[in-house]
This record gives sequence, C-alpha cells and structure tokens, in this order.
Amino acid sequence: MTRAEILDEAKKCVCGKREQDYGSPEDNFKVIADLWSAYYGAKFTSLDVAMMMSLLKIARVKSGGGTGDSFVDLAGYAACGGEIKTTKKTNDDICKDAMEFIKKGKRVSKLKEIVENEKKAGSDPKKRKDIFEELDEFAKMVFGDVVNFDNEKGEE
Repeated sequence: MTRAEILDEAKKCVCGKREQDYGSPEDNFKVIADLWSAYYGAKFTSLDVAMMMSLLKIARVKSGGGTGDSFVDLAGYAACGGEIKTTKKTNDDICKDAMEFIKKGKRVSKLKEIVENEKKAGSDPKKRKDIFEELDEFAKMVFGDVVNFDNEKGEE
C-alpha cells in the first residue's frame, strides 16, 4: 500500500462506516478510558487510549505480525488522537474553566454586594471605612496581595 492509500483507508475507517457502526472515536475512547481506569486503578483519558492503541499497532508491526491494516489502524488512531488533543478540551481544561467561571461569579456577586453597601453607606464615616475594608478584601481575592487600598481615603 502507498502512504496515500493508507491515509485514504484510515480516513474511510475513522470518518465513515466504523463511526456509523460504533459512534464517534472520542465517545468510544472515553468508554475504553473509563474501563481501563476502573481496571487499573489509574486515570486514563481518551487521548491515552488513542496513544496506547497506536502503541499496540506499533508492537504488532515490530513483532512481525503487522499487515497493511496495522498501518491503516495506526494512522487512524493517530488522527483520532490528534483531533482529541487539538480540538477537544480535556477534563482538566473543563474543570479549570468551571472553577474560573465559579470564581468570576463569586467576584461579580461580591462586587455587586460592595456597590450596594456603598450606596447605603452614604456619608457615614464608619460605614465608608467598612466599605473600603470590603473593597480591600475583594481586591486581594481578585489580585492577591498586589493591590491594597488605603481605608481612610479609599485610594490605592
């Protein structure tokens, strides 16, 4: 088989009948990853499945048992792994995004609360001092210890 034939055949496999028969490789690899994780007691991802299935095909070729289909499958696993890596978010990415979303929500809620308290404080010096303390805490939550507000003047 030529390289073009191998790639054409791999494309037919991963984008054609097999996908229709078994569903998307990403979904299928996720099921495999979950089963491997349960069996081995370590976390596997869809990308791990693509890479390890590629290694299986490489091992078959190395041991002399590989056929043209082994190279087609290898190209298919590489393509699926490449797509997973470059276009799909990993669980870690999704968790980071979710945590950032939650943090932003908390920041917005806290800032709204501070603004409402500031409106209620009017010109009362004690209440205004409390507002600046709240604002200082908010700034630390958002920026760390980089920003510090002077509680008396309300300036940085």
